[in-house]
Amino acid sequence: PEALEAWWAGVERAYRGRPLAEWEKGLAWALERWDIPFEAFLHMREGFQTDLGPVRLGTEAELLRYCYQVAGTVGRMMTPIAGGGKEAEARAVKLGQAMQLTNILRDVGEDLERDRVYLPLDLLRAHGVEVEDLRAGRVTPGYRALMAHLEGKARALYREGLAGLGHLKVGRAAIALAALQYRGILDKLRLSGYDNLGRRAHLKALERALLLPKAFLAARFPPRPEGSP
Repeated sequence: PEALEAWWAGVERAYRGRPLAEWEKGLAWALERWDIPFEAFLHMREGFQTDLGPVRLGTEAELLRYCYQVAGTVGRMMTPIAGGGKEAEARAVKLGQAMQLTNILRDVGEDLERDRVYLPLDLLRAHGVEVEDLRAGRVTPGYRALMAHLEGKARALYREGLAGLGHLKVGRAAIALAALQYRGILDKLRLSGYDNLGRRAHLKALERALLLPKAFLAARFPPRPEGSP
């Protein structure tokens, strides 16, 4: 809590134009050049506060709200720097949510060791999964179905988010590469049978490198939103 409050005090100083630490000066420099919404930092703080104590989320809506708070907000912060408007911002939020949801699916076992359960209670119940099953490392058919459901949600968010690349003036390839790398983690999870309670899915260096051409292609020819002509 003390570290979080110290960070927040630095954010406020930067927005008031009175930075102290070097990172605060960097943020203040950026704020002089781009209209980065203060609200995004405020919402990010709320997400960080969730992480301070034992984490239990009740619904899928709460999960997506959390994903917005700690990652969708990053998209909001980056959008003005990348030269995008409101449409780009909305897409950037979706992309941030997709990447954070991927993190959560990758790190179920590690988060559990910190008493953090981001899988929402309503979905656990619907699939007949108990927290004790997770602690025991039981990858049951119900658990795999739950993982598949959230994987589908993440992939839908990637599709919506990547469609926003065309609204950006700079940084398309870098953003596309980051998104494709994270989306690749979903492929690894699926291939493992969603065995993420005792190990962590990741991409090897070569696998990351092979995504470079795809990232440049996505930057040059951004995907179209679903339903567009």
